[in-house]
Amino acid sequence: MVGTITIIEDVAERVTSERELRAQIANAERARVIAEDASRLKDDFLATMSHEIRTPLNAVLGWTQILRTHGNSGSYERGLEVIARNATSQLRLVEDLLDMARIVSGKLRLVVSPVDVQAVVQAAVDVVLPAASAKQVTLHTRAEAARTGVNADVDRLQQAIWNVLANAVKFTPAGGVVEVTVRREGSVVCIVVTDTGQGIGAEFLPYVFDRFRQADSSASRRHGGLGLGLALTQQIVQLHGGFIDAHSDGVERGSRFTIRLPVSEGAVAALSPAAGFGDSALHGIKVLLVEDSVDGREMLEIGLRGYGATVIALDSGDAAIEVLSSASFVPDVLVSDIAMPGTDGYSFIKRVKTLPEPMCRTPAIALTAYAEAEDRMHALAAGYQLHLRKPIDPVQIVDSILMLVSADRMP
Repeated sequence: MVGTITIIEDVAERVTSERELRAQIANAERARVIAEDASRLKDDFLATMSHEIRTPLNAVLGWTQILRTHGNSGSYERGLEVIARNATSQLRLVEDLLDMARIVSGKLRLVVSPVDVQAVVQAAVDVVLPAASAKQVTLHTRAEAARTGVNADVDRLQQAIWNVLANAVKFTPAGGVVEVTVRREGSVVCIVVTDTGQGIGAEFLPYVFDRFRQADSSASRRHGGLGLGLALTQQIVQLHGGFIDAHSDGVERGSRFTIRLPVSEGAVAALSPAAGFGDSALHGIKVLLVEDSVDGREMLEIGLRGYGATVIALDSGDAAIEVLSSASFVPDVLVSDIAMPGTDGYSFIKRVKTLPEPMCRTPAIALTAYAEAEDRMHALAAGYQLHLRKPIDPVQIVDSILMLVSADRMP
């Protein structure tokens, strides 16, 4: 009897060991498949990134060479248009990569204030509208709610909405329709983007917000991109305490993306309307520009003078302090780069604050490639009134200068 029990126990132990071994083998196989899938995604992403960077760079370099050697009035206009469009495309790629790196490392910070959702949506629509028109895609906006406020980072929220809208336009063929609707559902505001485009297959829908995932990552794919836009959008929305979901009835049956954000009853409209001004908008306004980059300084100087400003452009903070100290030029506004050799932008503005009246009170704009929320707070704490990120549109600086001068001249 004892021998029989021993045999049964031995068999049971062997069966258990075999089960554990099979489970370990199955786990190892799953880990191998996951690792291979991750490696494939990495390789696909690197190949896609190389393609997406080299393609616009090819156009920029090619047209630059054409304009240098065979430029004429007709080719200049076309070449500048192509260069500007492809440079913007590259900028978007770089910013998406940097934003994803910030999110992964936990370094993406929001600068939150009360904002009007409808205003942010309209700003995003205005950015996408030219692309939709060029593609002959109809873009509708519809507000089913009264003015609704949320606490949000205006730039990041607009970026999230822009990503969804741009994606809808990109995957909707000519003659199609993209509609963005804002509605209130209790304590939540919903931003719904619906399109009549190519839709999302059921097998890919669960992965639509995954980083680097694309429904078609082959060399023959019809649409570019790194597969980061929707992943960034999801992360930005979640950082705002909201969430986003996607729905599609299948391929060629369109899609619907819904962003839900918590409403702040105390929030008020915070987006100012876009400035509309002419070539003489800065007439009578004196600007002291400090920028060590020759190309950047020349671009800003020409741009500001084009709007009627009187500009002195200098390459260092030391030279600017010398001009201010001599009182030979009394500017209405200072525009200064931050990263400069010798006296950087922070040291420069601190030295300005030690100058006698009225120099010490001159409003100042920090113009910098340091674009984190901490950099903005550092610039404001140092004495700047505004912090603008490079690359900068001269129109944005004009708008900022007008705002500072108007505020400074108020009684």
